[in-house]
Amino acid sequence: MRALSPYIYRRFIPMRNVYRAAIAVAALALSVPASATVTVTPSSADSDGSFSIGFSGANVARPSFTESFTFSTTTSGFLSAIVSTTGGGSNSRNDVDFTSVFITGPGNVTYVLTPTSNSDINETRSFDDIFVGIGSYTLTTTGTLRGTNGAYGGNIAFNAAAVPEPATWGLMVLGFGMIGAAARGRKVKTNVKFA
Repeated sequence: MRALSPYIYRRFIPMRNVYRAAIAVAALALSVPASATVTVTPSSADSDGSFSIGFSGANVARPSFTESFTFSTTTSGFLSAIVSTTGGGSNSRNDVDFTSVFITGPGNVTYVLTPTSNSDINETRSFDDIFVGIGSYTLTTTGTLRGTNGAYGGNIAFNAAAVPEPATWGLMVLGFGMIGAAARGRKVKTNVKFA
């Protein structure tokens, strides 16, 4: 069998097609599924660690979906979350129904968002001011889409717990010491008279 000359290779397999094929293979290998976890880093966190994150799930997968949003806290504090959808009713192309909405955190702790409004038109789930510690948390939404288009949105708010300053602790300890000294130093003499 005779070897093919370089002219034939250039004629039948141009180099740009090899590059395109390599890019296509890399894109397929590195693609993520529709239910991938999104890690959210708040860009406008306050100096005490408080933040608020808005999110949305647009064009959710049909007929069912699972989406996750991951965020971290750098201090302990109070966490609030709300997730809602606005559909056009049970026959609408935009009707999204939640199966479950929950947040998982360190130590396998799960916080379930309870329904506050559960109709075919508007569905809302939320919780307010749950005390959480430092760590990574994941909000997971699962549900079904009855139509062809659907979206939902929500907000996660974290308010850092107030930490007393050293001067406050010093005054508190001094106050307890003064109360103890006053209670110990006061001796009341009682004269008992019997009739």
